[in-house]
Amino acid sequence: MKRITTLVLYLAFTAGVFAIPFEAAFSVSADKQVVFSMGNLQHHPKNGEWRFAANQYDYLSGANDNLAADYDGWVDMFRWSTDNPAALWGVSASTTKSDYLGNFVDWGNNLIGSDTANTWYTLTADEWQYVFTKRANASALLGVAKVNNSNGIILLPDAWACPEGITFKSGFHTKYGASAFAEYQSFSAEEWAIMEQAGAVFLPVGGYLAPNGMYAVGSNGYYWSATKFQDEQAAYFDLQAKLVRRGVQFRYFGSAVRLVKTFIPTTTALPNVDLQSPETKTQMIFHNGQLLIIHNGRTYNANGTLMQ
Repeated sequence: MKRITTLVLYLAFTAGVFAIPFEAAFSVSADKQVVFSMGNLQHHPKNGEWRFAANQYDYLSGANDNLAADYDGWVDMFRWSTDNPAALWGVSASTTKSDYLGNFVDWGNNLIGSDTANTWYTLTADEWQYVFTKRANASALLGVAKVNNSNGIILLPDAWACPEGITFKSGFHTKYGASAFAEYQSFSAEEWAIMEQAGAVFLPVGGYLAPNGMYAVGSNGYYWSATKFQDEQAAYFDLQAKLVRRGVQFRYFGSAVRLVKTFIPTTTALPNVDLQSPETKTQMIFHNGQLLIIHNGRTYNANGTLMQ
């Protein structure tokens, strides 16, 4: 009985849409890649629950005006998290500088949804900078857009192939302001679902929380890093239609949090295939321009890397 160790073109082709849930890799240094969480971090202070937004384009806006340790609702803006018990996780109404003195404590230390503690973590300022401007082909892998009525910035994975039927324009607008995002390009929820399936990440610009309330919703998006600056400030990134700006601010300001986890490639050699066995169930398909191999219910790319 003849056995081979590679799949050949006798395999059946299938047509139609096929969903492949795989983790797209983004370089945050010369030797490190990460996977972004499915949405911005959210918290219910009274219940102590943590979760990610249901959609990448979701943000809570005005609810953050109520940020306090006993608030009975969901928020997605946080003051900088330290080991100071006066304002744990940055979930506090306090705008007193001394309440945020101390060492950074990562939001990813918590149980988030069904994930175990320490699955996710916060990028440093240098890592954020790398994914925005320093990775290979960085300028082509970023573009401002309006996605399902939310303004923000799209980040594309290191290995990006634009899906059929989607036109993506990289870069920034030449002007600031909320209207500039849609002027540059827009995607419907259905179009975004296709891009997301191909690995795209969306960072909505949900404003920032100042001592007297929310500001710049829809025109600016503040995102915390894990990097401290002196004793009372920390580094953040301001996402706008015209640019991404790195800055520092007092820790009692509130910003969004988008967590990541380390990307670990899973390479699994394809098993020997018995061409004469009726139990061999293998298909070869093309999905979004990519050759995929489905063998016994598991999905591999053309290099034999397990994707599902």
